[in-house]
Amino acid sequence: MTENSGMRLTLQQAGTLQWRARVQAVIFGFCALPFAGIGMAGIAAFSHGALYPEGTPGYMTAATLLILFFFLAVGLIFAWLAVATLSFSFRLPGVSVLWYEGAPVKATFFFRQQANIGAGSSMLTSPKLTGAWLVHDGKKFAVDLELFRRIPDQGTFRFHYILRPGFPGVLTSYQIIGFEPVLRPAGESPCRCMTSSFRAEDYRIAPVGTEKTNGRFGDVSIATCKACGKQWLHYQVEYEAFEKSGRWYRGAIAPELAQTVTPENAVAVFGQMEWYFAGGSYFESSGFRSSGAPAVDP
Repeated sequence: MTENSGMRLTLQQAGTLQWRARVQAVIFGFCALPFAGIGMAGIAAFSHGALYPEGTPGYMTAATLLILFFFLAVGLIFAWLAVATLSFSFRLPGVSVLWYEGAPVKATFFFRQQANIGAGSSMLTSPKLTGAWLVHDGKKFAVDLELFRRIPDQGTFRFHYILRPGFPGVLTSYQIIGFEPVLRPAGESPCRCMTSSFRAEDYRIAPVGTEKTNGRFGDVSIATCKACGKQWLHYQVEYEAFEKSGRWYRGAIAPELAQTVTPENAVAVFGQMEWYFAGGSYFESSGFRSSGAPAVDP
């Protein structure tokens, strides 16, 4: 998923994120030890009859087992997060940066204000956030609090993010690392084809053929927008032997180049584009902007 982008983290960003990831790995490891230890020790003791003597009511036995297996499961989850996060910290310098464009839909995990009432009617408030993220395409993108406070509440921005190990409720998989405004000429309204969503009824689709390099069997076509006439090179491939392997790419292409595209050179054409849209189950996304050589092999 991270190999499709041409961008990379700066040395400073990679160093900061590495340090944080390793601290998180240590925290997850310390959380794993007591939970997993209690679960395994309890189950071992239970199996030898040390917890409840013969004749103990069945409901008490079942409740004890459920609690012990719960502790064990929580411990294994934290252990997995510790190992995955530590491994991620070593891969960080080479991790690609993805992005999406959209409005800053903000959310917070917890917000509290502490009021200090002084003389007269003066009052000082100190906002405290325990977690913050942006919401896009049904997904949550974690944001550091300092960066979160710098993001305006309105406008259209390109948000840069990376993928990291995650587990629902414990660690968000998407981490925002920066943003920039998207500027358009005043009064200009972009055509629907300039968004990541793709509806076949909005295009006239002309098949180019099937690309069989390395056994890919990727479908290549030229999609012409019915509204503005812009032509797009479309590539889609999926591998039945691999779960969540479906992916597609759609990039704007000049009419003269569209006449020369073949199934064999389509992937190379994407690699020469300044940017293109990508999506599918492989990326767990309905569409985002990317660049560089597309990931087409399993």
